[in-house]
Amino acid sequence: MFREFLMLWYDMLHMNQMSLASVQEQIKFLKSKYDLTSNEWSVKDKNEYRKLKSKETELLARQNRLSQSAAARAESGPSVIERCDQCWNALAPLRIVVGVLLLLVGLLVFISLLLTVIDKLKNSECGTGCGYTIDKPHITNPLDQLLLNLGKVCCVLCVPGQRSVLYDLT
Repeated sequence: MFREFLMLWYDMLHMNQMSLASVQEQIKFLKSKYDLTSNEWSVKDKNEYRKLKSKETELLARQNRLSQSAAARAESGPSVIERCDQCWNALAPLRIVVGVLLLLVGLLVFISLLLTVIDKLKNSECGTGCGYTIDKPHITNPLDQLLLNLGKVCCVLCVPGQRSVLYDLT
Protein backbone atom coordinates (compact mmCIF):
# COMPACT_ATOMS: atom_id res chain seq x y z
CA MET A 1 0.00 0.00 0.00
CA PHE A 2 2.80 2.40 0.88
CA ARG A 3 4.63 1.52 -2.32
CA GLU A 4 1.59 2.48 -4.37
CA PHE A 5 1.40 5.79 -2.52
CA LEU A 6 5.09 6.43 -3.10
CA MET A 7 4.80 5.58 -6.79
CA LEU A 8 1.79 7.88 -7.11
CA TRP A 9 3.70 10.67 -5.37
CA TYR A 10 6.69 10.27 -7.72
CA ASP A 11 4.35 10.24 -10.73
CA MET A 12 2.67 13.44 -9.53
CA LEU A 13 6.05 15.11 -9.02
CA HIS A 14 7.28 13.99 -12.45
CA MET A 15 4.09 15.13 -14.21
CA ASN A 16 4.29 18.48 -12.41
CA GLN A 17 7.91 18.94 -13.52
CA MET A 18 7.02 18.05 -17.11
CA SER A 19 4.12 20.52 -17.12
CA LEU A 20 6.30 23.22 -15.59
CA ALA A 21 8.99 22.68 -18.23
CA SER A 22 6.39 22.88 -20.99
CA VAL A 23 4.89 26.11 -19.64
CA GLN A 24 8.34 27.66 -19.23
CA GLU A 25 9.17 26.74 -22.84
CA GLN A 26 5.99 28.41 -24.07
CA ILE A 27 6.79 31.57 -22.04
CA LYS A 28 10.31 31.58 -23.42
CA PHE A 29 8.97 31.26 -26.97
CA LEU A 30 6.55 34.18 -26.50
CA LYS A 31 9.30 36.36 -25.04
CA SER A 32 11.72 35.51 -27.82
CA LYS A 33 9.05 36.31 -30.41
CA TYR A 34 8.83 39.93 -29.22
CA ASP A 35 12.39 40.42 -27.90
CA LEU A 36 13.91 40.12 -31.37
CA THR A 37 11.60 42.78 -32.76
CA SER A 38 10.49 45.96 -31.11
CA ASN A 39 6.87 45.24 -31.98
CA GLU A 40 4.12 45.65 -29.42
CA TRP A 41 2.61 42.50 -27.92
CA SER A 42 -0.69 41.50 -29.45
CA VAL A 43 -3.72 41.20 -27.18
CA LYS A 44 -3.91 37.48 -27.81
CA ASP A 45 -0.25 36.98 -26.89
CA LYS A 46 -0.57 39.18 -23.79
CA ASN A 47 -3.51 37.09 -22.57
CA GLU A 48 -1.62 33.89 -23.37
CA TYR A 49 1.46 35.20 -21.52
CA ARG A 50 -0.62 36.07 -18.43
CA LYS A 51 -2.27 32.64 -18.44
CA LEU A 52 1.10 30.93 -18.79
CA LYS A 53 2.64 33.00 -15.97
CA SER A 54 -0.33 32.16 -13.75
CA LYS A 55 0.00 28.46 -14.57
CA GLU A 56 3.76 28.63 -13.93
CA THR A 57 3.14 30.15 -10.50
CA GLU A 58 0.58 27.45 -9.71
CA LEU A 59 2.93 24.65 -10.83
CA LEU A 60 5.83 26.07 -8.81
CA ALA A 61 3.63 26.24 -5.72
CA ARG A 62 2.49 22.64 -6.27
CA GLN A 63 6.09 21.49 -6.71
CA ASN A 64 7.08 23.23 -3.47
CA ARG A 65 4.19 21.54 -1.62
CA LEU A 66 5.18 18.13 -2.99
CA SER A 67 8.83 18.69 -2.04
CA GLN A 68 7.88 19.85 1.45
CA SER A 69 5.63 16.84 1.99
CA ALA A 70 8.46 14.54 0.90
CA ALA A 71 10.88 16.26 3.27
CA ALA A 72 8.39 16.06 6.15
CA ARG A 73 7.79 12.37 5.43
CA ALA A 74 11.52 11.68 5.36
CA GLU A 75 12.03 13.45 8.70
CA SER A 76 9.13 11.75 10.47
CA GLY A 77 10.48 8.25 9.88
CA PRO A 78 8.46 5.19 8.93
CA SER A 79 4.72 5.39 9.52
CA VAL A 80 2.50 2.69 10.98
CA ILE A 81 1.46 1.65 7.47
CA GLU A 82 5.09 1.34 6.41
CA ARG A 83 5.88 -0.77 9.46
CA CYS A 84 2.87 -3.03 8.80
CA ASP A 85 3.99 -3.36 5.18
CA GLN A 86 7.47 -4.36 6.37
CA CYS A 87 6.03 -6.98 8.74
CA TRP A 88 3.77 -8.34 6.00
CA ASN A 89 6.76 -8.68 3.67
CA ALA A 90 8.87 -10.30 6.39
CA LEU A 91 6.19 -12.96 6.89
CA ALA A 92 6.19 -13.95 3.21
CA PRO A 93 7.92 -17.34 3.79
CA LEU A 94 5.42 -18.20 6.54
CA ARG A 95 2.52 -17.16 4.31
CA ILE A 96 3.82 -19.47 1.58
CA VAL A 97 4.14 -22.42 3.99
CA VAL A 98 0.63 -21.86 5.37
CA GLY A 99 -0.71 -21.58 1.82
CA VAL A 100 0.91 -24.87 0.77
CA LEU A 101 -0.42 -26.61 3.89
CA LEU A 102 -3.95 -25.36 3.22
CA LEU A 103 -3.63 -26.48 -0.40
CA LEU A 104 -2.67 -29.96 0.80
CA VAL A 105 -5.64 -30.05 3.21
CA GLY A 106 -7.95 -29.04 0.37
CA LEU A 107 -6.45 -31.72 -1.86
CA LEU A 108 -6.92 -34.31 0.90
CA VAL A 109 -10.59 -33.37 1.27
CA PHE A 110 -11.11 -33.52 -2.50
CA ILE A 111 -9.46 -36.94 -2.80
CA SER A 112 -11.46 -38.27 0.17
CA LEU A 113 -14.74 -37.09 -1.33
CA LEU A 114 -13.80 -38.53 -4.72
CA LEU A 115 -12.91 -41.92 -3.17
CA THR A 116 -16.19 -41.97 -1.22
CA VAL A 117 -18.21 -41.26 -4.36
CA ILE A 118 -16.34 -43.92 -6.34
CA ASP A 119 -16.83 -46.44 -3.52
CA LYS A 120 -20.57 -45.75 -3.35
CA LEU A 121 -21.02 -45.89 -7.12
CA LYS A 122 -19.04 -49.11 -7.44
CA ASN A 123 -20.23 -51.05 -4.38
CA SER A 124 -23.85 -49.96 -3.86
CA GLU A 125 -26.22 -52.90 -4.21
CA CYS A 126 -29.43 -51.02 -4.95
CA GLY A 127 -28.02 -47.93 -6.82
CA THR A 128 -30.33 -44.96 -7.18
CA GLY A 129 -33.21 -46.73 -5.44
CA CYS A 130 -31.56 -46.37 -2.04
CA GLY A 131 -29.32 -43.37 -2.70
CA TYR A 132 -26.14 -45.35 -3.29
CA THR A 133 -25.85 -46.42 0.34
CA ILE A 134 -23.32 -49.01 1.38
CA ASP A 135 -23.05 -51.03 4.58
CA LYS A 136 -19.27 -50.99 4.85
CA PRO A 137 -16.75 -48.94 2.84
CA HIS A 138 -14.56 -51.05 0.56
CA ILE A 139 -12.05 -48.32 -0.37
CA THR A 140 -9.90 -46.87 2.41
CA ASN A 141 -10.56 -43.16 2.81
CA PRO A 142 -7.43 -41.21 3.85
CA LEU A 143 -9.35 -38.44 5.62
CA ASP A 144 -11.32 -40.96 7.69
CA GLN A 145 -8.10 -42.70 8.71
CA LEU A 146 -6.44 -39.39 9.59
CA LEU A 147 -9.36 -38.25 11.74
CA LEU A 148 -9.58 -41.62 13.52
CA ASN A 149 -5.87 -41.55 14.36
CA LEU A 150 -6.03 -37.91 15.48
CA GLY A 151 -8.96 -38.77 17.73
CA LYS A 152 -6.92 -41.45 19.46
CA VAL A 153 -3.97 -39.06 19.89
CA CYS A 154 -6.18 -36.27 21.26
CA CYS A 155 -7.73 -38.60 23.81
CA VAL A 156 -4.28 -39.53 25.08
CA LEU A 157 -3.30 -35.85 25.31
CA CYS A 158 -6.29 -34.85 27.46
CA VAL A 159 -5.36 -32.82 30.51
CA PRO A 160 -5.29 -34.91 33.69
CA GLY A 161 -8.05 -34.06 36.12
CA GLN A 162 -10.35 -32.98 33.30
CA ARG A 163 -13.42 -35.09 32.80
CA SER A 164 -13.22 -36.64 29.35
CA VAL A 165 -15.20 -39.28 27.58
CA LEU A 166 -13.21 -41.83 25.61
CA TYR A 167 -14.88 -43.69 22.82
CA ASP A 168 -13.67 -46.96 21.42
CA LEU A 169 -13.37 -46.12 17.73
CA THR A 170 -12.29 -49.59 16.61
